[in-house]
Amino acid sequence: MGAYRIVVFKSDDEPERQPTLREQMILAIVRRRYPRDIPASVTIADLHRLVANPETWKAECERRKINPPHPPPPNRDTVARALRRASLIE
Repeated sequence: MGAYRIVVFKSDDEPERQPTLREQMILAIVRRRYPRDIPASVTIADLHRLVANPETWKAECERRKINPPHPPPPNRDTVARALRRASLIE
């Protein structure tokens, strides 16, 4: 059986997708902690700990006026994906 190659083309004409509320919350928490840029020494695990901290997540939910019960904090992959889409990490 032969190997398959998947090629994805991205059109410049295609509008960028708006970040979801959850992604906006992740970005707000990270940007509040790192207003200029994220240092190279900071890992995804550090960023996940920052965002998934129950007090930090609850405070961001309250800032956004999300009524209890608040949504659960995002997992590591969700944090990484949101930061990559926003070009804050590579």
